[in-house]
Amino acid sequence: MSERLHDQEKPAGYLIKVRSDGSATRNDGVELQPAAKNPWYVLMTIAGEQDAGWIKPELHEQNRRYWNGWICADLSEDKRRELATNMGLNPLDLVPLTEKETVEVRAQFTRRLGPNCPLPKPGDHIDFGETHFLHAMGFGGFSFLGVSSFNSASFSSEVEFLAAYFSGYCDFSQVCLSDAAIFAGAKFDHQVGFKDADFLGRAGFEHAKFGGNVTFDGTVFRDTVSFDSAEFDTRSKASFKTVDFSGETTFRSTRLGGDAWFDSAGFSGDAWFESATFSGDAWFESATFSGDAWFESATFSGDAWFESARFSGDAWFWSATFGGLVDFSNKAFGAKTTFTQARFAGGVPKFYQRSFHQDTDFTTQDGLWPDMTAETACESKRAYTRLRQIMSELHKPDDEAFFARQEMRCKALLEGRAQRWLSRGYGVVSDYGHSVMRPLAGLGIVMATPLGAFAALLETRPPGLASFEASGFLIALVKAMGLSFSNTFKFFGLQRVYFADFFKDVDGFIGFATAAQTVLGFVLLFFLGLGLRNRFRLK
Repeated sequence: MSERLHDQEKPAGYLIKVRSDGSATRNDGVELQPAAKNPWYVLMTIAGEQDAGWIKPELHEQNRRYWNGWICADLSEDKRRELATNMGLNPLDLVPLTEKETVEVRAQFTRRLGPNCPLPKPGDHIDFGETHFLHAMGFGGFSFLGVSSFNSASFSSEVEFLAAYFSGYCDFSQVCLSDAAIFAGAKFDHQVGFKDADFLGRAGFEHAKFGGNVTFDGTVFRDTVSFDSAEFDTRSKASFKTVDFSGETTFRSTRLGGDAWFDSAGFSGDAWFESATFSGDAWFESATFSGDAWFESATFSGDAWFESARFSGDAWFWSATFGGLVDFSNKAFGAKTTFTQARFAGGVPKFYQRSFHQDTDFTTQDGLWPDMTAETACESKRAYTRLRQIMSELHKPDDEAFFARQEMRCKALLEGRAQRWLSRGYGVVSDYGHSVMRPLAGLGIVMATPLGAFAALLETRPPGLASFEASGFLIALVKAMGLSFSNTFKFFGLQRVYFADFFKDVDGFIGFATAAQTVLGFVLLFFLGLGLRNRFRLK
């Protein structure tokens, strides 16, 4: 592409001059030949050219029959049947041309291009490079066997590649499409390039299948574009670097089997990635989302990199699944942001130096956050510390407390053996000072454990406790419960009032049990108070 433009206000592919013979000059200085003089175009329009503005279905079917019958002439019957199944066509559509059809092709080709222009052979490089298509063009259901090129071509009217099939490398770089461009259901077996392409009208790639690397770097979509339910094979690396998505962009239920790059891409309208699957790494570094960004129920099996990505509209990651590392560091969330029910299985997300909108939600369910190991504890602790700080800045005390607990769990894995067990015990007994039920359950266990021994002792004790003469084990059990309660909550003084004589000659296990109840009761009661304080945020 030429560096200098005739009109700096117009895109490079804009036609600044169209001549009567169909040739044209692009804004970047590239001279385009008329499609009517291109032998491949003539072969594709043997039955006649379409009108300037729309595609006639009947004429399109006739042209498709001539083209497919000619280009598939060297294929075996099994290959043609396989190709027809792959394209969703009747196998009869791909059978070699009849003698009558062959005569018609040669006659029309010679009439339009003259006797000195050789008829291309099946398998030759299909070359539409630097060609101007004045009329609407229907490539739907056409087979492109071998290498095909549309480099720097320009389409002034609608172009349709609906369910077209490309078996070899395909080059659409620097192409300019002035009207709607439909690639829905198209199949690309090998590498395809749309580098620096310019889509002025609506672009549709719904249900398209890509079997090799795909490059859209530098492409401009000036209207809406849809990749809904498109499939990128595991061999396919999809690159959308610096792409300008000016209108609404949809990747709903799209399956990206390899790595996907959206670095520095600009989404001016709403961007929909609902239920999209990123099987490889996903790169959105320095991407700009000016509208709402929807990643609801999206799956990131590899790493997800959103470093320096800017979200000006709402950002929805509701129920998204992150299987690898996640990095949202730098820049800002400018509007409502939700990670509710999002699952972080591969690592704690990083949000260093990122600003958050006050209307931000994070999931606080333990099962949705990654398991911690000694190898990941250090990095995870730093990430949890940042999340705790964010929740503090947003005045979300419950979320802040959750991330503080996660931070403590990481810390426990980094400490020495003795300290580690102390920290783990603290977590088990009180959930790091935030549980009310755990200390209560602990108090219940402390009081219930020695009840059997206390009851047996009280039932057989000689009449030294006149007011507690045993009349059966049930009564002794009730007495044991009172004894256990008085031991656990010794500060109430119940031992001195009701059990003074009992403790005069107590020794051995009973003495140890009562002492243990007193100590554990004090500790658990402290944790209970701490849990109540943190639960109700008492100062």
